Amino acid sequence: MFHPKKNEAITFESLGPRPRRNIIPFSQFKPKTKEEIEKLNNDHAANLSKIDLSNIDLSPAYTGNFSYWDIEFLAQIERIKFNKPSIGRYWTTAHHIDFNSLLHHLWGAGYIVSVPLEADLSAFKVDELKSILLQNNLDVSGKKSDLIKRIVGSVPLSFLKMNRLIPNKFRITDSGITAIQNSRRDKVSELSMLAENHRKNNDYDYWRDATKDIMDIHLTNNAWREALFSGIQIYRFDLFYFQTMWDYQMYLCSIGHGLPVKSQAMIAPGIIVNIKKCVQELSLTKNDLFQIFDSAYQDDAFPDCICSKEEAYDLFMRYLNEPFDSLDYVVESYNRRFDARYRRN
Repeated sequence: MFHPKKNEAITFESLGPRPRRNIIPFSQFKPKTKEEIEKLNNDHAANLSKIDLSNIDLSPAYTGNFSYWDIEFLAQIERIKFNKPSIGRYWTTAHHIDFNSLLHHLWGAGYIVSVPLEADLSAFKVDELKSILLQNNLDVSGKKSDLIKRIVGSVPLSFLKMNRLIPNKFRITDSGITAIQNSRRDKVSELSMLAENHRKNNDYDYWRDATKDIMDIHLTNNAWREALFSGIQIYRFDLFYFQTMWDYQMYLCSIGHGLPVKSQAMIAPGIIVNIKKCVQELSLTKNDLFQIFDSAYQDDAFPDCICSKEEAYDLFMRYLNEPFDSLDYVVESYNRRFDARYRRN
């Protein structure tokens, strides 16, 4: 354990100045102005308006690199109808995605193909199909399947695209699926090394952020066991609630000087919700769940904990089976015990 021995004196002077952190205090946070928001909206609208897929099938082969967020956009692509695209503004503002360029590169890399025209037209009503045929002076008799075949065989594709009658949807190829899997695997590896470095440097809040990102990727991949492992690691961290070693030492120093301080473990409701989902998806036995908890808990990962490992597991199981808010009193009782222990020391 990292905390001081009972007889080891701690003084405020020995702590030195608080480490500088690259975080803007809430008091200095300035919301975006109306003009700034309008510019973001205009930039995004311009990005959308540049999308031109009329000749995407002629895109040259692309062998360049894609960023992590390029590939994450690929992962969402089957949900988007590009005749009237509704795409979150954050892709433009936060990730600087150039939609038109990226779409052509994804096609050139062999990661996407167009959804067959028949599949697009099958979503149309009979009256809509007849309207397309009438506009092209074609027969409107027959069943829906006959109308679709007639459109596919006789109506120019340019007419359908020009009038935005087909949604320009894409399907991810097997190569695209492999690219998504590889990108997420590499990102998890990168975040894992980053998290471990943060933990070794006592930057615990950054460790939590990186581990939360890892859990989110596993959840996106439906990798329930891996997500559960990360969730338990965060739960264990949340039972130790100081952002840095300096904060922890300052807490102990204040306790030693009899100053009024309040410890508070912060179990995040969202983490418990994700843990519950993983447990439900995996259909784990109680013994299997304990084995995962035991391996993920990391006894010596952080300086201290408000309770023993056995108590942490008992509380963990109660979170899975009882309303979240009903367990506040349990956490608070552990906090009081933690404070009393250091007051005695």
